Amino acid sequence: FFNSKDGRGSLINNGFEVRTISEEDDIPDDLAVLVIADPKEAFSQSMLAKIQQYINKGGNLLIATEPGKQEIVSPLLDPLGLRIREGVMVQKNDNEVPDFLTGTLTRTMANMSKGAASLYKNSTPVVFRGAAPIEYERDSASFKILPLTMNTAEGWLKKGKLVNDSAQVEFNEAEGDQKGRFAVAVSLERQVNGRSQRIAVVGDADFMSADVMGKYSNYNHPFAAGMFKWLSGAKFPLEQSRLDAKDMDVKISFTQQSVLSLITIWILPGILLLAGTVLLIRRKRR
Repeated sequence: FFNSKDGRGSLINNGFEVRTISEEDDIPDDLAVLVIADPKEAFSQSMLAKIQQYINKGGNLLIATEPGKQEIVSPLLDPLGLRIREGVMVQKNDNEVPDFLTGTLTRTMANMSKGAASLYKNSTPVVFRGAAPIEYERDSASFKILPLTMNTAEGWLKKGKLVNDSAQVEFNEAEGDQKGRFAVAVSLERQVNGRSQRIAVVGDADFMSADVMGKYSNYNHPFAAGMFKWLSGAKFPLEQSRLDAKDMDVKISFTQQSVLSLITIWILPGILLLAGTVLLIRRKRR
């Protein structure tokens, strides 16, 4: 998704230049987006200070984390008014592991790009593998916080031990499992130094991985690309989409439907049968 030279939809082929920032480096002020994806170890105090300074200046940011990484990302999320909840999102899947989660897009996400709008219009889900829900206060004093994706009705938050190689997973309220609608990705926006600062936080880092993108690119690529479109101020990735067709729907009444059914199911086949019969009889007479 980021660096594939052969991928037409990768970010480096759609206006972005990807660079890696080490702990010794200062974070440039001219970044379109700073991406923090699945940190494995706790940040040093100096790195936390650099990131916080970048945020305070109004820099755009994407944080993608995983379940069980609360202690690592909490120093970044607490000042934003966010918290990663304990547990992992699961759902019953016939052909996938229990922590394979499908999520629905919100109208906020649909407004980020044409690709995301198409997913929203067609009720196309996005895919997560091992996702943690994000808790937030909608009426934050600093940021306007809105959900981008929510779990479907089949999913719930599992607090107890997850056996991922099991054929099925069951809801267990005694172990603390919770049903409901949970946000797996959220957006934050505010005005800083005369411009709009945009931050996205996702409770799963695998949605951009080569493994998931390779199998579910039709689901996740428009979602991820739309997020970067919003984060970059609608500049990139480039969208080379054609104009929507005007005549996409046919609207008929029940009476008209009945007449069409009568014509196509009975009258037209009857005419073909009669014509075939006449043709065969005339041939035999000759």
